[in-house]
Amino acid sequence: ENGGLLERVEKGVLGRRGDVEIEPKRDGVAVNLLYEGGRRPAAGTRGDGRRGEDVTANVRTMASVPIELLAVDGRETPTRLELRGEVVIAKADFARLNLDRDEAGEPVFANPRNAAAGSLRQLDSAITASRPLVFYAHSHGVCEPAGFEKHSDFLAWAGRAGVPVHPRVRRRRGQWALPSWCR
Repeated sequence: ENGGLLERVEKGVLGRRGDVEIEPKRDGVAVNLLYEGGRRPAAGTRGDGRRGEDVTANVRTMASVPIELLAVDGRETPTRLELRGEVVIAKADFARLNLDRDEAGEPVFANPRNAAAGSLRQLDSAITASRPLVFYAHSHGVCEPAGFEKHSDFLAWAGRAGVPVHPRVRRRRGQWALPSWCR
């Protein structure tokens, strides 16, 4: 069954057998961060696809979101960069959050995605700051000046610039198969 997926990727996207980046899908809240001059990102959710919510104040409280991008390998930090990613709560953090809420007599969250979404939309940024939210970048939009030659170049740069990327990204070259965690 997975062989069929690989064949479709090769024919539909690559047109030939080549390199591909594979990473697990995170189930959280889609968020875009816009850095101007490499500093103080504005943040918005995807919303309905046309209009999202401004969650800048809350995202800026998250430890995983750098307020300033780090200079990397002599490459100039983009003057304008949109990072696309997911805000998530890890399963273990979700279990602790619900345990704490239950002990405090507060309603528990149904699942980590709902907890992340509710936490990100708080009117009080202090509540957001107290929640175990993590942003993982998976791609970029606007990148000025010039973007990255390959997606793998972007992911490597982002990780070194202080932006969390999923730790299980894998590159498969030529004759490749899905890693066991994708099956």
